[in-house]
Amino acid sequence: MKRIISVGGLGGSGTRVVAQVLSSSGVYFGEHLNLPLDNILFTRIFKNPKLIDTGNEIKIKRLLDLFCKKMQGQNLSISETIYISKSILSNKCYNSSLQDTYYILRHKNETCNPETWAWKEPNTHIYLDYLLRYIPNLKYIHVVRNGLDMKYSINKKQVKNWGHLFNIDNNSENKQWNFWVKSTERIIEISKNYNNRVYLINYNKLCSNPKDEILKLFTFLEINLTENLLEHLSTIPKVTKKKYLIKDLQSLSDKELELMEKWGFNTK
Repeated sequence: MKRIISVGGLGGSGTRVVAQVLSSSGVYFGEHLNLPLDNILFTRIFKNPKLIDTGNEIKIKRLLDLFCKKMQGQNLSISETIYISKSILSNKCYNSSLQDTYYILRHKNETCNPETWAWKEPNTHIYLDYLLRYIPNLKYIHVVRNGLDMKYSINKKQVKNWGHLFNIDNNSENKQWNFWVKSTERIIEISKNYNNRVYLINYNKLCSNPKDEILKLFTFLEINLTENLLEHLSTIPKVTKKKYLIKDLQSLSDKELELMEKWGFNTK
């Protein structure tokens, strides 16, 4: 069965750990990755507010088609290479050189298994509605971390680039919290139209109870695990220190506490 997997979430939400788990199980994630395991090609093409703001579905679909073609180990034609290069080089959010871009696009992915492959890039969730429409065999994993962890994260790049999509004021003190809430609500709403193609994984539960959460994740992906492999994968997630204090939790309104509990985060 042909299977494509993508992993997204807010920056600092734990997407790297999920990618490590999947990669360690044998899922192919590509060859051009940075240290956090982000797919550099996806970043260069799609981490671009101007692209999403245009709402140009024809262009976005073509770029997604070419991205998938490249990830599946197929060679891009000269015209396809030029098309995607123009988009990359016009992206003001990522400084790409022509030489480096050409190398990535023309480099053959020799080890790719076109039947099962994946990419991880936090900004993926911004394009989720396009992805689910244009890539029928895609399954998307959205990593959700405790909202207070995200509120006090130093990684605020997404709210800067995409906050306007959610009418979030970048000067607001609670901008990161609001982005966490609104972006997660959006993923949940989109998922209602795509049965069993979107999976929200609670990062805090993954770290505190890795074996059960990994088993649930791979059941969603329809990938079988041996007991030995499951035991190995369960050693990857590690419990991390909270970024918030009890007083921060106590400062939340009843509505905010209710939302946290609804999404499976401990508020006690």
